[in-house]
Amino acid sequence: MLEISVRSDIKRLSADLNKLAQQQIPYATALALTDVAGQVKTAEQALFRADLDQPTPFTVNGLGVKPGRKADPVATVFLKDIQAAYLAPYIDGGQQVLGSKQAILTPRDLTTNQYGNLPRGKLASLKGRPDLFVGMVKTRGGQEIGGVWQRVSVTRTGKTKRGKIANRGRAYSPTLGRLKLLIQFTRPATVTHHLPYYETAKRVIAAALPAAWSRALDKALATAR
Repeated sequence: MLEISVRSDIKRLSADLNKLAQQQIPYATALALTDVAGQVKTAEQALFRADLDQPTPFTVNGLGVKPGRKADPVATVFLKDIQAAYLAPYIDGGQQVLGSKQAILTPRDLTTNQYGNLPRGKLASLKGRPDLFVGMVKTRGGQEIGGVWQRVSVTRTGKTKRGKIANRGRAYSPTLGRLKLLIQFTRPATVTHHLPYYETAKRVIAAALPAAWSRALDKALATAR
C-alpha cells in the first residue's frame, strides 16, 4: 500500500494560543490534517486523470483517506492494494506489474473500450474460434511474436474464404498463411514515465495547511466545553 502520512509542525502554528485553545490542539490537529488529506486525495485524482493514459475509474477511485483522530492526529492518504501494485512502478520506478496475467495484453487490431483497454472477458470470448490462433508466430522475416492472431483466409465457422487473399494480413506464417495480429503478448517493461505522486502531496500540504488549521481551530474552540 502506497501511503502519504500528513504530519506538520503544529507547535509553530499554535505557539500563541491561550490555555483553552491549547487544550483543543489535538482535536484541531486531527481536523486540520484530515482536511488537508482530503485535498491531497483530490489533487492526486486530478493528477491521475491528467498524467496517466486514459485511467479507468477503478484507478482514479483507488485513493482513500484514513482520517486523523484526537488520540492519534495523523491523517493518511493511501492507494488500495490492487491499484498500488500496478501504479508503484510509475511512482517509484521499476517494471510493469503483471498481477494474475501471464503477459501484458496490448490491443493491436481490435476494438477497445473507452479507456483503450480490452473489454472484460474479451480474450476468453475469442478462444476456440476456428479463424483465430493463440500463441507464438515466427514471421517470414524471422520475428517471433506471441498473441492472438486472425487467419484471414478462414471464416469464423472454419470455412475457407473465397477470393484473392494474397495481400491481406500483416504477417505470414508458412503453416497458418496470412495473419492479422489482434492482441500482442508482451513482457513487462521498465516504466520510464514518472508520476509525481509524492511531489503533488507535498505541494498541496504546504499550500493548504495554514487555512485548514485556522478552520479547524475555529471549529475546535466553538465546540470546547
